[in-house]
Amino acid sequence: MTTVGPANWGDLGRVALFASCGYILLLSLIRMVGPRTISKMNPSDFAITVALGSVVANLMLSKDVSLMEGLVGLTVLVGLQLATESLSTHWRRFRALAEGSPILLFYDRQFVPGAMRRHHVTETAVYQAIRERGVSDIEDVHAVILEIDGAFSVITGRQRRTESALDDVKRAS
Repeated sequence: MTTVGPANWGDLGRVALFASCGYILLLSLIRMVGPRTISKMNPSDFAITVALGSVVANLMLSKDVSLMEGLVGLTVLVGLQLATESLSTHWRRFRALAEGSPILLFYDRQFVPGAMRRHHVTETAVYQAIRERGVSDIEDVHAVILEIDGAFSVITGRQRRTESALDDVKRAS
């Protein structure tokens, strides 16, 4: 016969204690690292979110993981995320490696088919992004960019300056 609940009240207490400690430490670490950790996610943010969830789940539910092991695991993961963000802030090449680059999908009234194919974006998705921006005439669109967090940016009008919001966007090769 299988049991529906835990074997005893001690197991419930252990889960409650470990979940509370894990939550408090995780919340404290996120507050120390800052709001960047909980903003729109880039690939490294997504990876750390999944990893932290796994560590907290194991900490709460696995009797094979001690409280100290779980807390050290959480601390190391948040430290690695902080180091990744710091390196990304200072070195453009590391940022491109860790986070990726924005991708140009539409430029000067033309789709960029190679980039759209590589990133599995349809013309319909680009048109939707343009409509969401409130633009009804495709002639008014200068560029559509797939950002590193998966969002679309739509730039209207013509760029006449030498410095452009498109400077860091990866162009089709």
